[in-house]
Amino acid sequence: MARFDKYFLNQLLVAFGFFSLILVAVFWVNKAVLLFDELISDGHSAKIFFEFSFLGLPSAVAIVFPISSFAAAIYVSNRLNNESELTIMSVNGLGPWRLARPVLIFGILIALFLSIVTHFLMPKSQARLKHREYEITANISGKLLKEGNFIHPQKSITIFVEKITGNGELKNVFLSDRRSVKSTKTVTSEAAYLINQGETKTLVLLKGVVQNYNKVNKTLSTTLFDDLSYDVSDLFKQQKPFARSIKGISTMELLFQNTLVSDETGHTSARILEEAHKRFQQPLLCIITALIGFAAILSAGYSRFGSGKQIIFAIFILVLIKLTEGAITDVVRRSSKNWPLSYVPLVFGLLWVMVLISASNKHRWVSKFLKVNALRKF
Repeated sequence: MARFDKYFLNQLLVAFGFFSLILVAVFWVNKAVLLFDELISDGHSAKIFFEFSFLGLPSAVAIVFPISSFAAAIYVSNRLNNESELTIMSVNGLGPWRLARPVLIFGILIALFLSIVTHFLMPKSQARLKHREYEITANISGKLLKEGNFIHPQKSITIFVEKITGNGELKNVFLSDRRSVKSTKTVTSEAAYLINQGETKTLVLLKGVVQNYNKVNKTLSTTLFDDLSYDVSDLFKQQKPFARSIKGISTMELLFQNTLVSDETGHTSARILEEAHKRFQQPLLCIITALIGFAAILSAGYSRFGSGKQIIFAIFILVLIKLTEGAITDVVRRSSKNWPLSYVPLVFGLLWVMVLISASNKHRWVSKFLKVNALRKF
């Protein structure tokens, strides 16, 4: 029977790899499109786009794996059932719980791999992503220096730069300052440099013209200059100190340094514990979803009409699990003592697994009873 277990497990892993590849690609592309519009429209390079996209992959994997586990279990179990392989193994003395062993091993393997993702890869990637976002936000050049675009760092301020050379020189700069009620200042220059000295940001303009329009007297005055320093520090909000995201903090810190993390991030202890235990709950969910998919097919038995109703019912159970998870989230976040409730969806799913396998076991004994009675008649 070990050969059957290896065969079943191999089929599950192959199907899981296929479904995971497709679903991760769908999630990644969907998120990448939104990220592309946001980053490229802000003037960032394609390198930053790809960096941010790949840093988001662990989060996509954590979402997809429970779904892929369920899909693989449903697909393989349904195929084996339609080809009567599960029926043959059942006739040879394997009960439903014994048939579920390769599915359980499959779920455990996926859960172990996903645990590495949720406890190590995902916090690392989220921490890196948060740090890169901070660096880009803090970089004044990323906000101000965009070739060929009119930008508005503040209301009534417009800046245009035609070209940026490799050494940081700005070509053909236009600046319009309309913040004053009494006057409007327009500055144009052939070249400029942006100098960043601590909290002071200065735009040094070379060879240009300053036009001052007095709105009260309706007069226009112009001044030619060879060089002009323009303080742009007040055009941008001061950057807040860097703070780690709760998703970028290691599980050990979330569990054993709860108070320190709460002071750093501003989240409550209950929210921090919910995040920590969610990293345990997600891998375990892979085991439950795989067993639900298998148990649903097994409960159908062999039928010429297929297992469509059972598959729909299994999907309905997954929906109930997610609804349960959403319902208890607010309860878990109310108090740090409520963290055990994070595992209620897993218990709910496990109960359904037991019900479905018990139903298939009953179906099996009924079939044996009918078969024995039929033989006695002859």
